[in-house]
Amino acid sequence: MAELLTWEKKVKIMQKIGGMLVGKAIRNAPVDLGHLRANIKYKIERNEVVLYTEGVPYATDLEYGRPPEKLDAAEKKSIDEWAQRHGLKSGKGVAWKIEHKGIEVGTKEQPLHITSFHRNSYRPFIRPAIYQSKTEIKNIVKEEMSK
Repeated sequence: MAELLTWEKKVKIMQKIGGMLVGKAIRNAPVDLGHLRANIKYKIERNEVVLYTEGVPYATDLEYGRPPEKLDAAEKKSIDEWAQRHGLKSGKGVAWKIEHKGIEVGTKEQPLHITSFHRNSYRPFIRPAIYQSKTEIKNIVKEEMSK
């Protein structure tokens, strides 16, 4: 007879999956100062594992891209600070490109599609972690169900 899946066992499975996915998302995430990587988290909501970032306003742009639109002063300042850390005099060129071309990102299958300054820059990090983990998720469920 098949064992019933208790809520405790279900939570344990979701916690294992959440921890594994956060680890992969952290490895996938671009890094400058480490703020994004330090704030990738998961939570369990009912029957779902939800990955999210906390306190990282640019995370959505990195994950999904951004259409061309005017940047506010704080965004321009942040881009200037990033540019200076990377040896540029200013971030005006980067800001212009974002305002006029938007931010393009790779896909879940090809997350490292766009590069900048010979490094991967704007790229999704959460969706590829999930996409690349289908087999591991199945194995975690199978392993925990067999205990």
